This record gives sequence, C-alpha cells and structure tokens, in this order.
Amino acid sequence: MNIILASTSTLFGGEYLEYLREELIQLYNGIDEIIFVPFAKTWGNFS
Repeated sequence: MNIILASTSTLFGGEYLEYLREELIQLYNGIDEIIFVPFAKTWGNFS
C-alpha cells in the first residue's frame, strides 16, 4: 500500500497539488486504481 497524507492542496501562489507533483508521479507510477478519502472541517468549526 502507498499513501500520501497532505494537509493542504495548495501552497501560497502555487497550483493545485503542485508541491506534491514529483512525489505523486513517483509513488503512483504504474498504479491503475486509487482511493481518495477526503477529510476536512468547515472553516467555522475550528476558527
């Protein structure tokens, strides 16, 4: 099993998942199926 746990999708001024691009390419090279499990609270619950 391969996993990447990321706490954000973008860094300031960057594109979506740009900062993880190389790691994602290497980790999932040759993989034809993935599972995405989103987890986030709405802003009002923790601000």
